[in-house]
Amino acid sequence: MYDPLHGDPRSGNAGTTVTDLRAVGDECSDIRDGWSLLAFNVGVEVGQVIIVSLMFPLVAWAARSRHHRRVVLAASALIFLFGVGWLVERVFGLTYMPI
Repeated sequence: MYDPLHGDPRSGNAGTTVTDLRAVGDECSDIRDGWSLLAFNVGVEVGQVIIVSLMFPLVAWAARSRHHRRVVLAASALIFLFGVGWLVERVFGLTYMPI
């Protein structure tokens, strides 16, 4: 199971429906408990804060560096390639991306 709120990208489901939530409820009965959903969402937010905290020093360095333009272009290209990869994966029903 990927995420009951965002859907499973491998199945082509981009969002949640009532049927999806019922299926998840059958699979894991405590998902209906509000505390489980709250804990899940807090965990996602904490993960995002950790990623931003780890990336901030690199971004701050790049902003002051003479390599600023190269770093921005390389990061943008990497993000673009992942985005195109996920788009192709979803459109054609492929599963080659590791995430």
